[in-house]
Amino acid sequence: MMQKIKLIVIGVVGLLVLFTIIGLLIPSSVKISRGVMIDADSATVAQIVQDVHSWPEWMTWLRAQEGSLVSFAEEEGMSSVQWRSLNKKTKGSITIIGIKGDLIQLRHAFPGMNISQGALRIRKVSAQQTEVLWMMDYPLKWYPWERFEGIFMDAMLGRVIEEALDTLKRRIGEIRNQTS
Repeated sequence: MMQKIKLIVIGVVGLLVLFTIIGLLIPSSVKISRGVMIDADSATVAQIVQDVHSWPEWMTWLRAQEGSLVSFAEEEGMSSVQWRSLNKKTKGSITIIGIKGDLIQLRHAFPGMNISQGALRIRKVSAQQTEVLWMMDYPLKWYPWERFEGIFMDAMLGRVIEEALDTLKRRIGEIRNQTS
C-alpha cells in the first residue's frame, strides 16, 4: 500500500516538474496585432482615435458592457478611459501614454490580467485611405498555467480588437456620410 502511494506522489511531482519545464519554454509575452483599412484621410482618423471621449462609440470593451460606467481622466499629458460594468462586474482602463508621430502608445489594464503595453498606428496609405494597426504586447508571468493560457491570448484579445477596429471603420464611414 505504501509503495502505491509513493509511486503516485512521485508521478504527480514528475508531472508538475514536466508541466513547469514545458511552460518555461513558451515565450514570456504574446504579441497581438490587428489592422483595418479605412476610407478616410489620416488626419480625420487620427483626430477620432486620439480623442478618448470618442472611444465609447467604437471600442468594443466600452460598447459591449451595457450599463457601464465610463469615466475619463487627463493628467500629465496622458488621457485615459476607465469603465466598470454594473451587470457583469468587469472593469478596466486604457491610457494613452504618449503620441509619437503616427504611433499612439497605450497601456491596457484589466483586473485579473497583466498590464500590457500597446499602440495604435495610423498610417496614410493614400489621400483618402488610412491603415489603423492596433498592437498589444501582453506579458506573461513564469507560472506554467499562465504561459499555457498565453497560447490562447491572441485568439481571445484579437477577436475583441478586430471588432473594435471594424466598428471604428463603420463609425468613420457614418461621420463621412453625415458631412457629405
